[in-house]
Amino acid sequence: MSTKPKDLQKEIAVLKKELEDRKWASRKTEEGIKILYKDLEKKNEELEKLDRLKSDFIATVSHELRTPLTTMKVFASIIADEIPGKLTKDQKEHVGIINGNIDRLARLIEGLLDIAKIESGKVLPRRTLVNMVNLANGVISTFKPEMDAKHIEVKASFNTPLPDIYVDSDKITQVFTNLIGNAIKFTAEKGKVIIEIVNKKKMIECSIADTGIGIAPEDLAKLFIRFQQINRAAGPGAKGTGLGLAITKELVEMHNGKIRVESKLGEGSRFIFTLPKLSSEIVIKEYIDNGIKEAMGKGAGLSIIVISISDFRRSLKILGRKRMRGILAGLEEIAQKIFRRATDTTVRHGTEVVVILPEAKKEDAFAVKNRLEEAIKEYMKDLTGKIQINLGTATFPDEADSGEVLINKAKTQLEAIYAGLELGKSKKKGKGGTESE
Repeated sequence: MSTKPKDLQKEIAVLKKELEDRKWASRKTEEGIKILYKDLEKKNEELEKLDRLKSDFIATVSHELRTPLTTMKVFASIIADEIPGKLTKDQKEHVGIINGNIDRLARLIEGLLDIAKIESGKVLPRRTLVNMVNLANGVISTFKPEMDAKHIEVKASFNTPLPDIYVDSDKITQVFTNLIGNAIKFTAEKGKVIIEIVNKKKMIECSIADTGIGIAPEDLAKLFIRFQQINRAAGPGAKGTGLGLAITKELVEMHNGKIRVESKLGEGSRFIFTLPKLSSEIVIKEYIDNGIKEAMGKGAGLSIIVISISDFRRSLKILGRKRMRGILAGLEEIAQKIFRRATDTTVRHGTEVVVILPEAKKEDAFAVKNRLEEAIKEYMKDLTGKIQINLGTATFPDEADSGEVLINKAKTQLEAIYAGLELGKSKKKGKGGTESE
């Protein structure tokens, strides 16, 4: 039975109507999604604004509290030292309570300031090559009086040899300080604190373990949340601000690392954090990218100076690997000595030392370069004819619009610096192919 033309036309009309309805519905859905995205963007902007206001408020209030708190501490200490007059036993006890609470409030303020700075993005890691064993031992030594007072045994186990890694020394010192301090605080007399550093393929793993009171399973998940007071009993005993572990986590993650905890109630805890082994190339890129971002926000500049050893292999054959490593370290030290700003930094990369000068204009870079030339002349005077140093400089945004272009520009502008009498003189081929000055 064949379909009649009229019936076919009706079916076509129905299908056409359905197609038009679907197109209309699709268009309206797309319009709705666009409106929803705009609303979400607006809400996100409002939330970011509120977050900035909160951080600014915390920072302002914390700064304002510092001055009166410092004054209170000074006068409470004067009273405790009995300078105005002798105290009774009860009075001494009361002043001790005042001092303890002032110290606790001061720690809370410092913690709030740290959190506010981290959230605002103003705290960026200033990575340098760090010997982790030396750093850990330095922190351990500061806690010796507290450990001795509680007769706590400390065991340090370092998987040597450990490579130096790029970290912010101050920030990782703070991480070790927080974790070792907590281990001592929550460990009873004659307990143990074990500190380990292990060299792994792509990272360094650090751990701080104790034989203290441990952490209940239900508390582990909220351990790194701000203002959480875990295992704190009312009355006398170990107390904190509830910010130390939250800040510790932020600092580790700022280094692209991770932190976790293993613990059993009544048996002790073990905090483990990892720090990746970053290449000098990645560190240089991080410094320059952050510097450019900051420069754009302030309408400022960023300059770099590349210190390069020319024909490194030839010099290596003449002087040996150990001497060449020493020369590179010396060039880096020279640069660090002539810095005028706390934000200036250096990173050693292969046969080069890259000097990064945030907020430095072109003329500032040339001034630093001139000081470097003079210092390098003096440093290299005993190596005439054995080694050649080149310097190149470039400035953002004058000569480059990105970090990669900035580095390449500095390398194309390398100028030779010769040691001793040969400094500033070029060698030309004379007759018969001999070199003349």
